[in-house]
Amino acid sequence: MSFKELVNAVERETESMESLLSFITQQRDAVINKDLEAVQGLMKLLHSSSLEVFKYEALRDKAAASVAADLNCEKNLHDICKTMGEEGEQLRLSGEKLEKIVKTIGAESKILRRLLEEGQKYNDMMLSEIRRLEGVGFSGSGSMDIKG
Repeated sequence: MSFKELVNAVERETESMESLLSFITQQRDAVINKDLEAVQGLMKLLHSSSLEVFKYEALRDKAAASVAADLNCEKNLHDICKTMGEEGEQLRLSGEKLEKIVKTIGAESKILRRLLEEGQKYNDMMLSEIRRLEGVGFSGSGSMDIKG
């Protein structure tokens, strides 16, 4: 594979990760708004988007290995760019953009995870309180006639 194909693979992976980020932020908003239907729909989109990211990640890895072998250097973007000199500038910029989106996805994923954990704690607390009230005996039947 050529250097140009490597740059293209990095850019395609970045685009697919931007799409993934969009779904993650939409899912975060759906969780905040307690929109279960939207969350479920976004889970499917997130899955298919993740598969696309993995596809481009594999393509980037293969292209990096090929270019690194041709240049006789390590197969990481830093070493490839260093070996390419000024020609590697586009790859360096593309790599920086990819790294930035990866970090953003990580941060958004942490926020989403924390929201889901908080929601789970809230649900557990409410279930516990309902069980406690059921144990007290609020069944609505007593000795007083409340029908009329």
